[in-house]
Amino acid sequence: MKMVLKNLLLLGCILSMAAKSTSAQTLGCTDFQANNYKSGATLNDGSCTYNSTSYSPIKLIDKLSDTLIETSALINIDGELWTLDDSGNPNAIYHFDKATGAVLQTIFISNATNHDWEDMTADQNNIYIGDFGNNNGNRTNLAVYKIPKLLLSKKKVDSVVAEKIIFSYADQKDFNSNNNANSFDCEAMFVWNDSLHLLTKDWINGHSKHYLLPTTPGSYNLFPIDSLDAGCLITGAAFEPLSKRIVLTGYNKTGFCYIWLLWDFTGSKIFSGNKRKIDFGFFTNTGQIEGVCFNDSSNIYITNEKNIVNNKLYAAQVGQWMNKKSTGVDYHKQNITELQVYPNPASTEIYIIYNLQKPAAVSYCIYNREGKLVSCSKKKLGGGKVVQKTDIASLSHGTYYLVVHSENANTERRVFIKEVK
Repeated sequence: MKMVLKNLLLLGCILSMAAKSTSAQTLGCTDFQANNYKSGATLNDGSCTYNSTSYSPIKLIDKLSDTLIETSALINIDGELWTLDDSGNPNAIYHFDKATGAVLQTIFISNATNHDWEDMTADQNNIYIGDFGNNNGNRTNLAVYKIPKLLLSKKKVDSVVAEKIIFSYADQKDFNSNNNANSFDCEAMFVWNDSLHLLTKDWINGHSKHYLLPTTPGSYNLFPIDSLDAGCLITGAAFEPLSKRIVLTGYNKTGFCYIWLLWDFTGSKIFSGNKRKIDFGFFTNTGQIEGVCFNDSSNIYITNEKNIVNNKLYAAQVGQWMNKKSTGVDYHKQNITELQVYPNPASTEIYIIYNLQKPAAVSYCIYNREGKLVSCSKKKLGGGKVVQKTDIASLSHGTYYLVVHSENANTERRVFIKEVK
């Protein structure tokens, strides 16, 4: 009896300490950009809401190689971009030129079949290819292929043998064929903490369920751990491990394209933190976007399948929407309007002219055609008309993208050309 009382007292102390630890944290929305930001919140509870935000990605390549017409995945390996094509195409992955879109290397997976390859991801040592596209919802041969990343650095390698990770969905009971009308299609995957994170594409209600799959070859039966009401069909995923940021691509049945940004979440529950949806416009502008990867923690690459428009390579600056609370600036209502760049073309300097609705810290960043940042500066400015002179004498001849950002959801972009003197 004494032992029982002692254990009860110990349990009471533990619960009391846990309650005090929780009460020390103030739950709420911690993002300054959100409509419901709570200034005293110290722990993000995932409740942040945002105004509708539209964005046009920067086009880097107007047409990729014809080999990549159905590009459905994208990974960045030491600055080199790799992709693959989906169902009906060769069982191969492709390294392509970021400047021209030409295929530089093709590696076939000799012991694999491309039933419907839909995404690709990589960790420090391996590359994972997701053969889990399931438009009819009746597949029983879902798999992920695992190959050593080291082989990609050997330029003469043209064929590799993969290990196989087999899986099924524990919550799927119906295996009747339901073309584009089922809940167990999947086109998105990333790797983190020795697990593959699969995100389904639900044709019925636009939700996405999140499953964890071990990276060790074997056979697994997966249960969902959380879900997102995405309002669109999720087609791709990318994870940036240093900042723990996630980008998802998707489109809805009427043809509008989106990206979802996920950050400041708890553990593996990636939908527990901030969730922000960015409108990329109608697919006649951007195409059916499916491949996505990070260039760095603030910038991404995106590819689209050839459907109405050519298969292209885009860049997008996503860091502007995922600023940390420590910035200490409430910039929710700031805005840049009427941006002009003069002269264009220019040889030694450009003038950046725009209206700033209220005082803000404004950044000026210049990217080359490959999406690489070549210069960036920041100034604190008052509201009103702004004329900023920027030296471009050191830039080589070519086309550049100017991004002017006032630390809010509104970013203006302009293209300018550096001409030869």
